[in-house]
Amino acid sequence: MEKAVITAFVNTVMPPLFKVLSGSCKMVMNVIDDSDSMRRKLVLLAASMDDDLRRTKNPTAAAKVFGDQLRELTHDMEDCIERFLHRVSCAEGASRARRLGRFLLTICTRYRFGDKIKALNRRLEELTNERLCQFVYDKPPPPPPLAPAAAQQREHVQLNPVGVEGAKGDILAMLEESPEELRVIAIVGFGGSGKTTLAKAVFRSTDDDRIRVFRSCRAWVDRAKEKNAGEIFRSLLQQFGYRGQGLLVDDEQYLQAQLMDYLRGRRYLIVIDDIGNGQWNSIKSAFEENSRNNGSRIIVTTTIKSEANTCCGNGKGFIYQMQNLEDQYCKTIALGEAPSPELQMGSEELLKKCDGHPLSLVCVANYLGGLNEPTGQRCRELCRYLGSKIHDNGNFERLKGVIMDNYTSLSNHVVRACLLYLSIFPNDVPLEKKVIIRRWIAEGFARSEDVDIDDQTIARWNFETFVDWDIFHPIIDTSNNGDVKMCKTRSIVHEYMLYKASRLERFIMSFPDWRRKVRHLCIDHRTPHKRRTTTDMDLSCVRSLTIFGTAGDTICEFHRYKVLRVLDLEECNDVKNKHLKNIHKLWNLCETMCGYSSFVMGN
Repeated sequence: MEKAVITAFVNTVMPPLFKVLSGSCKMVMNVIDDSDSMRRKLVLLAASMDDDLRRTKNPTAAAKVFGDQLRELTHDMEDCIERFLHRVSCAEGASRARRLGRFLLTICTRYRFGDKIKALNRRLEELTNERLCQFVYDKPPPPPPLAPAAAQQREHVQLNPVGVEGAKGDILAMLEESPEELRVIAIVGFGGSGKTTLAKAVFRSTDDDRIRVFRSCRAWVDRAKEKNAGEIFRSLLQQFGYRGQGLLVDDEQYLQAQLMDYLRGRRYLIVIDDIGNGQWNSIKSAFEENSRNNGSRIIVTTTIKSEANTCCGNGKGFIYQMQNLEDQYCKTIALGEAPSPELQMGSEELLKKCDGHPLSLVCVANYLGGLNEPTGQRCRELCRYLGSKIHDNGNFERLKGVIMDNYTSLSNHVVRACLLYLSIFPNDVPLEKKVIIRRWIAEGFARSEDVDIDDQTIARWNFETFVDWDIFHPIIDTSNNGDVKMCKTRSIVHEYMLYKASRLERFIMSFPDWRRKVRHLCIDHRTPHKRRTTTDMDLSCVRSLTIFGTAGDTICEFHRYKVLRVLDLEECNDVKNKHLKNIHKLWNLCETMCGYSSFVMGN
C-alpha cells in the first residue's frame, strides 16, 4: 500500500515539479539573453509607435488607449533592464571563476529578473492580441472643421497683415539688387511666423514699380513641400498660360524642358511657398541656365535655414530671417484695437509666451473672441493651461498642426525624444549646448547605430537640427564659425512639448503626480508659492532629477531613486555634503552637476 502511494506520488507530482524547476533553471541561466531580446523588442516597439505617429494624425479613442498602454509597457521594460541588469552582469573580460562566482551570488536576483521579463513579455503578447482583434487604427475620425471665426480671422490677417510693412520694404529692396542677374530671396522662419503672409504682401504690391515689371510673367506655387518637382513645373506652366498637351504627361524631365523653353528670354517673378528640405536642388536647374541676364527673381519661403542657404548659395541671393512682432502689434492682434486696462494687465504673461509669433497671437484672439467677456482672469487661466488648450481646443488647431508637423518631420523617434526631454527645463532658463549634449548622451538619447559615428557627434547633430529648424532661439554666439553656444526653445513649442511629454507621452513631470510613475523629474522651487514635497511620491523610476532653487527633502534619501542616470543640482541653492554621502549607491548614475562643477561618472 505504501509503495503504491509513493509510486503514485512520484508519477503524479514529480514530473510537474521537475518541469517547474527546469523552467526556473532555464530562466535563471538565460536572463542575460532574455534582457538582450527585450532590448530588441524595445527598439521595434519604438519604431512601431514612430510609424503610427507619422501615419495617423487623428487616431481613434481606442488607438489612443492602445498607444498609452504600449508606451507604459515600453517604459516598464526599460525600468526592468535599468534596475536589474547591473546587478547580474559581470565585468567584461572577467575570468571564468569570477563569472561563476558572480552567477552563484546573484541567483535570486536573476530569478526575480527573469520572472519580471516573463511577466512583461506576457503583457506584450496580450496587448498585441488585443490590437489585432480591435483594428484600432481603422477609419480614424476626420479632423475637426475649422471654426468660422478662425477662418475669417485667418483671411483677415492675410488680406490686412499687421506689422509687415517694414519687412515688405526690405524684401522689395532686395528685388532691386543686381538687376541684371537672377536672384533668389529666401524668407525663413518657424511655421506660423508670417512667411507666407509677407510673401503675399510683396506679391500683391502691383502698384509698386519693383513688382509691376513682372506683371506679364509671374506665378505662385503653394505648399511646395507637398509636391514633387514635376508637379511644381506643371503648376508654373499652367499659371503662365501654357496650353500644350505636355501638361498631361507625367514626366519630370519633359515638364522641366517645357518650362525652360517657356521662360527663356522672359523676366519673371516666381514665389515658391513652403519649400521642403533638399527640394531646391531638384528644381533649380529649370531656372538657372536661361535666366542669367534678364533680372528674374524667385522668392522662396521655408522653415529650414540650411535649405535657405542652399537656395541663396554662392552669392546668388539674399536670406531674410523672420522677426518676432513688436509688442504693439501683438496686443492689436490678440486683444483688439482698444482692450481694457484690466485685460492688458492680465494678458502680459500670455503674450510673453506667444513671443511675438503671429499664428499664436491669432489663435489666442480666436479663443478670446469666443468668450462672452474676455478678462484678465481668463487670460491668466489660458496662460496656465496653454499646452492643454493647444491640444484640445479647436481655435488652436492650426498652431497644433504647425508644431506637430515640425515634430513628426524630425528624422526618427530618438530626435523627437531629445526635443521632448528639453521640456524638463523651465522656459526662462537658457540652454547651454555642451550641457544639453552631455545630458542627452547620459540619458541614452544620442546612440548611433553606425559604429563609425560616436554619441557626441549624434547629439551635436540633433542640437544643430533644432537650430536649423528654428525651434531654438540662439542667445549667445561666441564662435567664429557661427556655432550656437546658448539658446532657448520657442515658448509656444515648449508649452506644447511640456504638455505632450507630461500628459500624453508620460515622459517627464514638472512635478510628480502620486497617481503616476515619474521618470524625468524637474522641481522648480525658485519661488515660495511653488514649493511642494516629494515625501509620499514614488520616485523609484526617476531617471533624471533637475532642481531649481531649494531642494528640501527631495535629495535627502537617494535610496528612493533606483534607476537615476542624471543628477542636476547646478541651480540648487541648498545642497550640503550630507545630501551626497549616499550618492555611491546610485548604480546607474552617469552624470552629476553640482554648482559650477560637472562630473561624468564611469560605467
